[in-house]
Amino acid sequence: MSLNFPTAFWKTDAALVAEDLSIEWTTSLTSSYGTQPVDELGYPIVPEGEAQNFPWTIGDTNNVPFVTIDGNGWEDFFYLSYEGHNWQGDTENVGNVNYWTPYFGWRQDEEGTYNGTYINFAEFHEPNPWKVKVPSDGTHEIQLFFESDYSTAVTTGTGGEEEITKPDWDIAHPAGPAAFQVFNNFIQSGDATGTFDISSAQAGKTLQVKVSGLAEDTLPILSSFDMEPSPTYDAMTLYLEHPNESNDFICSGKAPTDERNVRSLATSDNYDQQQIKLYAGDDLSTITNAQSVYADAGKGQPRGTTSEDVDQNKRDWPARYVTSNGVGTFTVTNLTAGDGYKIKIKASTIDGIFNSGSFYGFEFSLVD
Repeated sequence: MSLNFPTAFWKTDAALVAEDLSIEWTTSLTSSYGTQPVDELGYPIVPEGEAQNFPWTIGDTNNVPFVTIDGNGWEDFFYLSYEGHNWQGDTENVGNVNYWTPYFGWRQDEEGTYNGTYINFAEFHEPNPWKVKVPSDGTHEIQLFFESDYSTAVTTGTGGEEEITKPDWDIAHPAGPAAFQVFNNFIQSGDATGTFDISSAQAGKTLQVKVSGLAEDTLPILSSFDMEPSPTYDAMTLYLEHPNESNDFICSGKAPTDERNVRSLATSDNYDQQQIKLYAGDDLSTITNAQSVYADAGKGQPRGTTSEDVDQNKRDWPARYVTSNGVGTFTVTNLTAGDGYKIKIKASTIDGIFNSGSFYGFEFSLVD
């Protein structure tokens, strides 16, 4: 099995596409930072029930493996202590013994020696999780691949505190107490903005948006942590800002959490992925990308090839995991001529558990 397993966006026909649409993308990834608080003698203060803040300054990036100061003033791997089930926007669990202030971070492809252990993050993660595809026949595609998480690594036996193993890799990964930190236990959040113009010749055309993806299948049950779970996971919103700065809320998405459990996993260890649920605008009562038999039951569209774990090496294989029935299609009609239209995408895993394989894929085109 392969651990970091996002997969391909379903490629669709575009017979009526106008080929002269040009989109310029800017993307970013969110990381949060802080300063370690100290008492009057200069010793670190560890707020009870909250995350330790970090001893580096704002603006640093990729300070893997996130070494901080523990309650005794010793260096500690923040990653070893951080609870991945802490979720974005959590106000329900403050003060709970398991609650830590949610932290945002990405591993990407950095490499180096940490605590005497060489780690090559490029073996696990993409240098940039945002993937912008070269336009084809007037269709623009962008994808966001979430990184592998530690919970999935431990559950599947591909990671642990003592060693990292991955049988289908040619290069053996070194064992060591810091090695497993290549897996991302933090919340992964990012945004992308695509800017384009509509010429007078294009006025009146329709922006067509197709969305697909995978996200966690397991129900949001965290009883073993004695914490209230997040109401949703692997969330996405997509807006179109017009030149006059008005906004159309095109669609949103979230993890299915349908507990289909096609891999027959233990309920508490269901790392499997299914196709995302999509909603048009602010209508959260109708799943737009589920056939009626599933939508009527409040379930998303099941993924394809359920006989195997999702494989990152086949992420670009059309129709392997994402099916045509799982794609949502949305439109903004009768665009007026103008410069500076902006497609605005935001996405977040919400927590740090069972994100391996989650992804979003988007296609944009002008149609008659």
